[in-house]
Amino acid sequence: MQLLILLAGVILSGAILAMIGLGRSPGSDRRRPRRGGAAKARPAGTASAGDGRAPGKRHRRTVQPAGGGGGPSGAVEAAPEPSPHPGTDALTGLLDRQGVDCAFAGALERARRDGAPVALLALELQDFPRINARHGSDAGDAALRHVADALRALTGPRGVAARNAADRFILMLPGLDQDALFAAADALARAIAAPRIFAGAEIRLRPRIGAVVARPGDTPARIWMRRAHAALERSAAGAVTIFDAALDRQIRAETELSTDLSAAFERGEIGVVFQPMADLAAGRLHGFECLVRWHHPERGWLAPAAFLPRLRELASKTTLTGRYCRRGWRRAADSRRVLARPAASR
Repeated sequence: MQLLILLAGVILSGAILAMIGLGRSPGSDRRRPRRGGAAKARPAGTASAGDGRAPGKRHRRTVQPAGGGGGPSGAVEAAPEPSPHPGTDALTGLLDRQGVDCAFAGALERARRDGAPVALLALELQDFPRINARHGSDAGDAALRHVADALRALTGPRGVAARNAADRFILMLPGLDQDALFAAADALARAIAAPRIFAGAEIRLRPRIGAVVARPGDTPARIWMRRAHAALERSAAGAVTIFDAALDRQIRAETELSTDLSAAFERGEIGVVFQPMADLAAGRLHGFECLVRWHHPERGWLAPAAFLPRLRELASKTTLTGRYCRRGWRRAADSRRVLARPAASR
C-alpha cells in the first residue's frame, strides 16, 4: 500500500512540473548551438521546426526598432522602397495623374503672374480595349508610347504632357489662344490617327480631343480640368471640341433638363400619344403606334431626341417598354369600350 502511494506521488509531481514547464521562459526550448561550436545556418526568413512557424515556408522579415516599439511584439514591418520616379507613368514616361495635378496648378500660377492663358487638352483613344483584345498587350503598349511621343513633340520647353488614365492623356500648352489651340489639337489628332505598325499589326488609332483655354483668375485648376473633360465627352472620334461659352450654356441647360426629367419620371408625368396606322390600299385604319412624349411645364412639347437618351439612363429599356406599353394598352381598352357604346349614349 505504501508503495502505491509513493508511486502516485511521483506521477503527480511529474505532471505538475510538466505543466509549469520547469520554470523556463517561452522560447527557451529552441535548439541552441553547442558551447564552442557554430550554430547550423539556415536561409533568412525560413521557418525551423521549433520556432512556431510552418517549416519550409518563407516569411516576411521584420525590423526590431531600437526603442522596442512597433506594436505589441515590438517588431514593425520593413517599409517598402519608394518608387524611383514618383508622379511618373512607368509605361510612357509621362507624368501621371498626381504629377499633372501639381504641374497644372503651377502652370496656372505662372499664367496668373504673366497674364497669359494656358491651353489644356484632354485626349482619349476610342475603342482602345479592342486593340488589346485583338492584337495583344504589346501592341496596346506600343500604341500608348506612340501617343506619348506625339504629345512630347508638341509640349516644347514649357508644356506638360501626362497620362492620367489607361487610355486618356492631358496636354498643357502655355500661351495659346483658342484659334492656335484648335490648330494644335487638330494636328495632334491627325498625327495620332495615321495608320502605323504596332507589334507587327497595322492599327489606326481613333483619338478624340476636348480642350479649353484656361484664363488667369480665381478659377481653380480642377474646374478647368473638368471643362476640358466635358468637351471631351462631347467630341467624336477624330474630332476636336473646344469648351467655350456656348458649350457651357448647353451643358447647363442639359443639366437642368435632366433634373426636371428625373422629377417628371418619378411623378409619372411622361405620357404617351397615339399615331394612327392606316392601310392606304384598303382605306382602313388598323392600329395605333404608341409614342412617348413629354410636355415640359416651361418649354412645352419637347422633341423625343431632347429627353429620350436621358430617359433611357433613368430606367432600363425593359422597364420603359413595360411601363408605357401597359399605359397604351389601358388607353386602347378604354377607347374600345367607348367606341362599342351606342352613339346615343356617348
